[in-house]
Amino acid sequence: MMGFFIGAAPYFDFLSLMEPSDPTWRDKSIPDLDLSMVPLGGVEKEMYQPFCDAVNDAGVCPGLQLVCLADTRDKEGCKLRPDLAVVPKNAADLDDFGLMELFAECKRRRDGDAFHESYNDKDIDLDSVEKIEGKSADSRGQLISYATATMSRQHRVFMFSISICGEFVRFLRWDRAGCIVSELINYLENPELVAEFFWRYSHMNAVERGFDVTVQRATKRQADVLTEAMDTFIEQSAPRNMEFLRGNMDPTYATYKVCIDDEKGRHRYFIIRQPFWDADSACGRATRAYAAYDMKQKKLVFLKDSWRTEDKDIMCEADIYEYLQENNVPFLLEVILAGDVMVHGRAQRTFSDQWSRPDSFPEWRLPCDRLRTHTHCRIVQELAYPVASAQSSREAVQVFRDVIESIRIAYQSAKMLHRDISTGNVMINKNGRGVLNDWDHGVRLILNRVPHSFRTGTWQFISVALLQEPSKSHEVHDDLESCFWVLLYISLHYFKHNGHQVGFKLDFFNEVVEAQIGDDQYRTFGGNLKGSLLTLSQLKKVRWECRPLDELIHVLAKTWKPLYDDDDDERRNLLRGNLDNVTPLLEAFDTALASEEWPEKDAVPNQYPRKRQRSIDQAIARAKTERIATVVRNTQALVTRTGSLASRAVPAQPAFAASALRPSSALRSDIPSVSSNNLPQFALPQDLSIGSKKRTVDHAHAEEPNVSASSSKRMKTGDPPLSFGQRPGYTPPALARSPTLPARLPPSGPSSPPARPHLPPAKPSPIDRLPSLPTVRHRYLTRSRTKPNKAPHDENGPKEALQEDVEMKQVEHRYPTRSKSNEKHPRPQPPPKPSTAKTQNGKKNNKPSGGNDHKGTPQEEGDTKQVEHRYPTRSKSNEKHPRPERPQKPLNAQAQTQQSDKRHNKSTTSDGRRTQARSKGRRQRR
Repeated sequence: MMGFFIGAAPYFDFLSLMEPSDPTWRDKSIPDLDLSMVPLGGVEKEMYQPFCDAVNDAGVCPGLQLVCLADTRDKEGCKLRPDLAVVPKNAADLDDFGLMELFAECKRRRDGDAFHESYNDKDIDLDSVEKIEGKSADSRGQLISYATATMSRQHRVFMFSISICGEFVRFLRWDRAGCIVSELINYLENPELVAEFFWRYSHMNAVERGFDVTVQRATKRQADVLTEAMDTFIEQSAPRNMEFLRGNMDPTYATYKVCIDDEKGRHRYFIIRQPFWDADSACGRATRAYAAYDMKQKKLVFLKDSWRTEDKDIMCEADIYEYLQENNVPFLLEVILAGDVMVHGRAQRTFSDQWSRPDSFPEWRLPCDRLRTHTHCRIVQELAYPVASAQSSREAVQVFRDVIESIRIAYQSAKMLHRDISTGNVMINKNGRGVLNDWDHGVRLILNRVPHSFRTGTWQFISVALLQEPSKSHEVHDDLESCFWVLLYISLHYFKHNGHQVGFKLDFFNEVVEAQIGDDQYRTFGGNLKGSLLTLSQLKKVRWECRPLDELIHVLAKTWKPLYDDDDDERRNLLRGNLDNVTPLLEAFDTALASEEWPEKDAVPNQYPRKRQRSIDQAIARAKTERIATVVRNTQALVTRTGSLASRAVPAQPAFAASALRPSSALRSDIPSVSSNNLPQFALPQDLSIGSKKRTVDHAHAEEPNVSASSSKRMKTGDPPLSFGQRPGYTPPALARSPTLPARLPPSGPSSPPARPHLPPAKPSPIDRLPSLPTVRHRYLTRSRTKPNKAPHDENGPKEALQEDVEMKQVEHRYPTRSKSNEKHPRPQPPPKPSTAKTQNGKKNNKPSGGNDHKGTPQEEGDTKQVEHRYPTRSKSNEKHPRPERPQKPLNAQAQTQQSDKRHNKSTTSDGRRTQARSKGRRQRR
């Protein structure tokens, strides 16, 4: 996004973009904000909570709160999490990316600032407001990533954000044209400026905060309707590959309701969830396509949301379709609704481009690119299948033949170029024929038209010439070459070939090379690997099982090979002119389609699947299981309640009141009420049905009277995660056993006395229904005396032991414990310890003493059995293993002298101060 930032704007000029329409925001004074407690220069994480506490405690943002999101994880799968965010005060789920009002990124020092500090320093000649020194580029990349993720998961016209660098702060305003950056502010010296920013933002309405008010959160029921419609569409489309639609069913994404006005100004509502693809940039067209549920026609449709560029040479997509139909261009989708998004009679447009004009704010604005104005628009069409869902290779080839025919007539009759051939724009209609969609990049070939200085299209399928020469004007042969790359991509992914065996890789689709073309200018190039694939004949080693498809791909590769094999520019231009005729390509397709060797339904699941698709399938399966488990718990609670009421004695009354058996209001409203005449019968709500099949419920625990609505017992559905390429049919689980339901009540007439309902036989208590405990053979069972189990007593029943019928068998332990009570393996008694009592002469008595002082000791109760130790201790007292006498070591001359001196009480020290008394004491101790 180099060149898309405008600034640095003075603080009060930036605040002019935040003027609340409610005049009462000035009636109250802005509370004081104290940010002196925010630590500086230390660990970055230590700044988060003090900054949040200071803003929240001051009350400068009523109705909102500043929270720390660094330690949370987005439930929608986005790995990017900003440091701080402003969310509604009553928000219970901080992991919801759709609830974020604005985000804030913190850096612990000033050198983490992504932009230049001053805007009026005339001594420095700055080329733009973006700073590229140090960590600035990384900080700016983080801000761009957070803005892209937020605006991709929300429906925004624009949004605000905050950048904190040490004791300084900046404010930013993002839209689809660019970003406006404020000047650097010291929040320790001027905390009132930060307080005014939060005060103004909290008093602005949703439109002034940048939200698209034509999109609102859908209800739970509306989200279920969308899921049911998708399930039905998938079943009706079987066995076609519906991987594209299953990716749109990710339950972690929020569900929205979109309002679009028709030609007469009447509102039409559509339910959407996850787009087929997310916008990869905060600025630009930001095209997002959805499978939407039309609440008026009660069916799925295709809805595309984008920001078109306003240019006199570029038509809006609605006008393009009308123009193509006037020129009889075939293979187009029917348009249901189309037009710009209007709010209060005004179209939603970008604003940053107005501040990028050369005549705007020349006194402070640093140089930047001239930004283009973008207008928000939507279009609704019939839902078609992408080309990846082709059931056979012949169907795929027929689709591309129809698309090339559409390109030919649009070029020759309407003088239009599509300029964006990709896998998302080549479609299949309900009749199995090709459709070319998404003409919003289309341009008319008019005289004296100045081509744009940048390429247009999907990078993976752009022609080699445009990838190698970005300034080249787009021509019709570029669209035709894109058709070849899309066909090759589909054939490699969904039809059998030997690419894996020969080591063929798909790196050529995503080749990106950045090259410097000036002092500080860089350009993105590609196409070298694509050209090598054609010129070096690397594609020849890949062979498809379908022979007509294999021959067609290699014939097309030979057709495009001369364009990049010949270095002569004149000959190359001549070849391109011949390809503009389109006739040779159509003849190659007709020859292949005339073959009789086409197999039937030879499409296979994606051979190069995306990593994220597996997690999406698992999330869908978990969401379905949770929905079923919720209804099962509610149904169990309903049966429990009705069973307990029917088992009670009903007092005499004129007629049995069926309303007494109705579930409480705490249960779900979609559970049908149970009457006395239809007590054993109940049905599931409609949101569990998939097509014409309904899921069954396991009533194995329905007869238990103690199962409540909050019981943790859930049904094991056995519904596996969806696999790639095809959707397995759902097999309902079998019942574990037949449910025991209350018997029907006998009818009671008006003349007869009220009859008491026939009560079923008393059921055993949950304890009585427990099976007998099996005999457990423990591997390491301690041999101890078995104590009888004390059974719990029931206050209303007999005192019976719970395990009285269980026979406890003693099992010989593998490694028996030698205990006193073990008769088979008695513990050997230790030998008696010698007494340490001293005699009258001062010597120790080592003999065991008898008498009354040692009565009751184990030594006196029985004879001690000596056990031979495996590794006996060699001690002097061990008669069987006496300790051998240690031989004396031979003494050398010096040692003999010292030993002789010791015997004669002579000192061996050098000073000769050792006395006779000390030598005598040493001998006694020795």
